[in-house]
Amino acid sequence: MLEMRFLRSGRRNQAFFRVVLTESSKPPKSGFIKVLGWFNPHTKETSLQKEEILSWLKKGAQPSNKLSKILSQEGIKHKMINFVPSAKKAAKTKDKAEVKETKTIQEPKEKEAEEVIDDSNQEASQEKTTDQNKTNNQE
Repeated sequence: MLEMRFLRSGRRNQAFFRVVLTESSKPPKSGFIKVLGWFNPHTKETSLQKEEILSWLKKGAQPSNKLSKILSQEGIKHKMINFVPSAKKAAKTKDKAEVKETKTIQEPKEKEAEEVIDDSNQEASQEKTTDQNKTNNQE
């Protein structure tokens, strides 16, 4: 089965990806059939041969998940292009959102509790000072 995916090139810390058509059982670097474009993740630039990509999609080639996202952003529409967000990332973002909500809900309660404690400490300190003044006056 044919697959469209990225082939990493460039140097260290300067990744650059080619969009290649290759057999799904082979690694991307070994014997790709055709180069269909490129993607620079640092500048988010893309150059795609849209007509050729559509013709290969019609022939049954399947794009990778990340490539599907980029193709849909570029406005290429086909039934084979379907971006599926990973379940791990979706679960992490939901957990982070829930934690933020609970923190925002708990913070005002904690502040109120601190204010009550501060008020009781002030009252206790005032009582101590009045007790000390009374003992000093008696002497």
